[in-house]
Amino acid sequence: MVAPTWTGGLPGRDYDKNKNENLTLSCPADGIPPPKVVWKKGDRTMVENNRLRMRNNHHLSFQILLPMDDGKYTCEVSNRAGSLAASFKVVVRDPEDQKTTIVLVVLGVLIAALVVLSRFF
Repeated sequence: MVAPTWTGGLPGRDYDKNKNENLTLSCPADGIPPPKVVWKKGDRTMVENNRLRMRNNHHLSFQILLPMDDGKYTCEVSNRAGSLAASFKVVVRDPEDQKTTIVLVVLGVLIAALVVLSRFF
């Protein structure tokens, strides 16, 4: 028996993606016997659906990211000889929300400028 080890380097990193983009999280590992991989979001075990696919269990692929996909994901790799875990932080941004924020900031600055100018005239 050989405990799981990462293949191709230590997985886990942060992702900052826009809504409707695709994303694949990878957690490749080897061991004897071949390790089992479980993907979790928080404490909840992930299951495949129409937007979420698991390839060879080592890859978690999102088709069309949504704001609800935002969060911390963990791959837990284990066999009878040992276990490993790696975490990924996924931030899903909505460009429309960003535009709204920019507009509100610009409006706030303009209103503040008008208030200041009105004191001089």
